[in-house]
Amino acid sequence: MKEAPDFLLIDGNRFRTRLDIPFSCIIKGDGKFQSIAAASILAKVFRDTLMASLAKEFPIYQWEKMPVIRLKPIVRASQRLE
Repeated sequence: MKEAPDFLLIDGNRFRTRLDIPFSCIIKGDGKFQSIAAASILAKVFRDTLMASLAKEFPIYQWEKMPVIRLKPIVRASQRLE
Protein backbone atom coordinates (compact mmCIF):
# COMPACT_ATOMS: atom_id res chain seq x y z
CA MET A 1 0.00 0.00 0.00
CA LYS A 2 1.29 3.41 -0.92
CA GLU A 3 -0.68 5.16 1.79
CA ALA A 4 -1.26 3.90 5.30
CA PRO A 5 -4.90 3.54 6.33
CA ASP A 6 -6.33 5.97 8.87
CA PHE A 7 -8.22 3.27 10.77
CA LEU A 8 -8.53 -0.54 10.68
CA LEU A 9 -11.73 -2.54 11.09
CA ILE A 10 -10.76 -6.01 12.30
CA ASP A 11 -13.08 -9.01 11.96
CA GLY A 12 -12.78 -10.80 15.29
CA ASN A 13 -12.09 -10.06 18.90
CA ARG A 14 -8.25 -10.03 18.96
CA PHE A 15 -5.62 -8.20 17.01
CA ARG A 16 -1.97 -7.49 17.65
CA THR A 17 -0.02 -5.00 15.66
CA ARG A 18 3.18 -3.07 15.80
CA LEU A 19 1.72 -0.51 13.44
CA ASP A 20 0.78 2.86 14.78
CA ILE A 21 -2.71 2.76 13.29
CA PRO A 22 -5.89 2.91 15.39
CA PHE A 23 -8.20 -0.08 15.05
CA SER A 24 -11.41 -1.62 16.29
CA CYS A 25 -12.09 -5.35 16.66
CA ILE A 26 -15.62 -6.30 15.65
CA ILE A 27 -16.96 -9.76 16.39
CA LYS A 28 -18.71 -11.12 13.28
CA GLY A 29 -17.67 -7.94 11.52
CA ASP A 30 -18.25 -9.43 8.07
CA GLY A 31 -21.96 -9.46 8.86
CA LYS A 32 -21.94 -5.87 10.07
CA PHE A 33 -19.68 -3.98 7.66
CA GLN A 34 -19.59 -4.31 3.88
CA SER A 35 -15.91 -3.37 3.82
CA ILE A 36 -15.03 -6.27 6.14
CA ALA A 37 -17.22 -8.65 4.12
CA ALA A 38 -15.53 -7.58 0.88
CA ALA A 39 -12.06 -7.93 2.42
CA SER A 40 -13.01 -11.40 3.67
CA ILE A 41 -14.06 -12.48 0.17
CA LEU A 42 -10.89 -11.06 -1.38
CA ALA A 43 -8.75 -12.83 1.23
CA LYS A 44 -10.49 -16.16 0.61
CA VAL A 45 -10.12 -15.89 -3.17
CA PHE A 46 -6.44 -14.98 -2.75
CA ARG A 47 -5.87 -17.91 -0.37
CA ASP A 48 -7.72 -20.38 -2.60
CA THR A 49 -5.72 -19.26 -5.64
CA LEU A 50 -2.45 -19.50 -3.74
CA MET A 51 -3.30 -22.95 -2.36
CA ALA A 52 -4.25 -24.24 -5.83
CA SER A 53 -0.89 -23.06 -7.14
CA LEU A 54 1.00 -24.57 -4.21
CA ALA A 55 -0.91 -27.85 -4.60
CA LYS A 56 0.47 -28.18 -8.13
CA GLU A 57 3.99 -27.28 -7.06
CA PHE A 58 4.03 -29.49 -3.94
CA PRO A 59 1.58 -32.40 -4.53
CA ILE A 60 2.85 -34.37 -1.52
CA TYR A 61 0.91 -32.05 0.81
CA GLN A 62 -2.46 -32.74 -0.91
CA TRP A 63 -3.61 -29.16 -0.39
CA GLU A 64 -6.17 -29.48 -3.20
CA LYS A 65 -8.10 -31.94 -1.00
CA MET A 66 -8.28 -29.58 1.97
CA PRO A 67 -10.96 -26.87 1.99
CA VAL A 68 -9.41 -25.63 5.25
CA ILE A 69 -5.91 -26.05 6.55
CA ARG A 70 -5.55 -29.24 8.56
CA LEU A 71 -2.26 -29.85 10.29
CA LYS A 72 -1.91 -33.66 10.46
CA PRO A 73 -1.59 -34.35 6.68
CA ILE A 74 0.87 -31.48 6.35
CA VAL A 75 3.01 -32.76 9.22
CA ARG A 76 2.98 -36.31 7.82
CA ALA A 77 4.02 -35.08 4.38
CA SER A 78 6.79 -32.97 5.90
CA GLN A 79 8.10 -36.00 7.77
CA ARG A 80 8.20 -38.01 4.53
CA LEU A 81 10.35 -35.31 2.93
CA GLU A 82 13.00 -35.47 5.67
